[in-house]
Amino acid sequence: MHKLIRIVSIVISLAVAQSVANAPARADGCTVAVLDYNYILPRLNDAMDKFSTCIADSKGTDKCSNEFNQLRIEHDQFAAAVATYMKECR
Repeated sequence: MHKLIRIVSIVISLAVAQSVANAPARADGCTVAVLDYNYILPRLNDAMDKFSTCIADSKGTDKCSNEFNQLRIEHDQFAAAVATYMKECR
């Protein structure tokens, strides 16, 4: 359980750092990449909130695997959106 909490803390820290470092982008010549990027931010934040809440409320009784899987999915989509944005917009 301690290993899971450590992994989760790292994932959440990385996701928060990325979302802070990459504030919502402005549209210019790469509108689709910007729209994709801006679309995923609230979804990632929502997944992080749900996972954090599950962990805080679990008291060691729930592994929060559903919430973690959703966070992982949203983070993968975020990483793809960032990669596309970096490729097409910079």
